[in-house]
Amino acid sequence: MDNLGNALVQKAVVSKVLVTGAQGYLGAKIVSQLRHHGLHPILTGRRAAENIHVCDLLNKSNVHKLFNLVTPDLVIHCAAYVPERFEDYNDDETARKNLTIIENLLSVSSCPFIYISSMTVYGSGGRFPKHESEAGDPLTAYGRSKWEGEQLLKDAKIPAIAIRIPGLFGFPRMEGLVANIIKALKNAETHKLPDNPILWAAMHVDDAARSIVRLSFADMDGFIPVNVGYRNSYSITRLVELVADIYDCKIRYDVRHPDFLFDLARCESFGALPERDLRSALIEMGEKL
Repeated sequence: MDNLGNALVQKAVVSKVLVTGAQGYLGAKIVSQLRHHGLHPILTGRRAAENIHVCDLLNKSNVHKLFNLVTPDLVIHCAAYVPERFEDYNDDETARKNLTIIENLLSVSSCPFIYISSMTVYGSGGRFPKHESEAGDPLTAYGRSKWEGEQLLKDAKIPAIAIRIPGLFGFPRMEGLVANIIKALKNAETHKLPDNPILWAAMHVDDAARSIVRLSFADMDGFIPVNVGYRNSYSITRLVELVADIYDCKIRYDVRHPDFLFDLARCESFGALPERDLRSALIEMGEKL
């Protein structure tokens, strides 16, 4: 077990860590990280499986029964309806569901809380890099639900960290913008790229999970939002250029997408920065495609 693992065990040896969305893309990676460091999280999900407490988080009664049963000391809240396509970011119905879930959790939980938020809480304007204090002008329904969820958590006045992550890529998800661009350029194939400028950023799901686990056992004093990402300036334009450079190929793509850059000083102060950069993560992804 490494130094991080020892530190986590020392802080969490008597803690009951509840992970919502434990069967999801990010949640499953967080569970693996916790187990890697010797912890035994309590898992919730929507599908019956070994070691899963099946719970409909949209049902307040079900949530109360779950918390009465497991009485967690820490909640890592990963469960969410996540957009799969760019147009899904403005789905008001799923955004409302995400808010209902956190309302239900906060109606019964008073323990420390880790909330997986999103870079979408930021608007497109203002200065870069984006400091945590500059959120609050989201452009989409999904972004508004994440921002409103943060406000609910802040108003609950419990120790909490809202972790603002970009979009995620990596195994086993072999589709999506990043994977499709890598496959196309790696194999000298054509791929349709977005026609209109889009604000975008991404990180490898394994790196996100490692950072989230580090933050989950940080000392919490009230409500703290924390940006998590790479030290890169992001854009779809930069992504295409970076992948083309990795595979030593040329591509003509004239759409200029806006840049996005996180202020990561707070993340660094918690010792939660990813250990690699976007290029290294893309190369690993390409090796699996």
